Amino acid sequence: MHSIGICLPTFNSLDRLPRALDSVRQQTVTEWTLAVVHDGPSHGEELIVEAFARRASQCVTYRDLGHNRGPSAARNLAATLLRGCPLLAFLDDDDEWSPSHLETLEKRLQETSASWAFSPTRVLDGLSEREVEERRPPSRLFEGDTAACARAVFARNFIQPSAVLIRREVFDEVGGFDENLRFCEDLDLWFRLFRAGYAPTWTPVATSTYRRFPDTASSQTVKMERGRLSVYSKHAHWPTIPPRLFRRRESESRLRLGRALYRSEPATARTEARHARRLRPFHLPTLLRSLWLR
Repeated sequence: MHSIGICLPTFNSLDRLPRALDSVRQQTVTEWTLAVVHDGPSHGEELIVEAFARRASQCVTYRDLGHNRGPSAARNLAATLLRGCPLLAFLDDDDEWSPSHLETLEKRLQETSASWAFSPTRVLDGLSEREVEERRPPSRLFEGDTAACARAVFARNFIQPSAVLIRREVFDEVGGFDENLRFCEDLDLWFRLFRAGYAPTWTPVATSTYRRFPDTASSQTVKMERGRLSVYSKHAHWPTIPPRLFRRRESESRLRLGRALYRSEPATARTEARHARRLRPFHLPTLLRSLWLR
């Protein structure tokens, strides 16, 4: 079995980090190396990781970035610390894996010779632990069709970072995560993999779990949609994506951003609504939603 490098970024998650680490400990694959990177100065995370390392027979490394630089920087530093590992897996501190996660994805890579693999993801309500959805590729999607996969992910991103196992040389070739992006950095990485010609393989069973915690303010939505629009701008001249699909997704994002800014920045909200209308001038639902922001 290959040694798998696990990149675990964390940020002020003393209550959630132990559960993520426990899911690493329970993996049926035992040949792994773990790098935990705190996105800022440590507030006790190092002690949690040290306690975990004392109980593990595998190599466990901890670093902190000193100040908040975003998840891309944390994941990239973790990947650098895992330089000798031919496969990289990602696990966010509020997510977890089923015990067979790494074994299932590694086996899938060996069977297909693909460059990266992912599993469907169970999405849970972070407070009630109730399952709210399962993110998986469309049933009509065929593996190996890079263009079709790219269009499907552009229409709806169903790949979570914590669900992915990727070959190290491919991750390095496309440049890792873009550290200029603090939100939607995963979507940008998938797009760059597609543009480089790397289609993923996937498993039929969900082996990763993502917990969705309720936003306490619209600021998170604002940051997320601005990040998404930055990714769209970065990939604006991608011939694989039909212009109609591109306009639809950008219009939807601008409407969500406008709604989130409606009370705090009404002038900006109206500007976003105008942009959305220009992108889809004959789409009645877009016209109605944008008029609400006037």
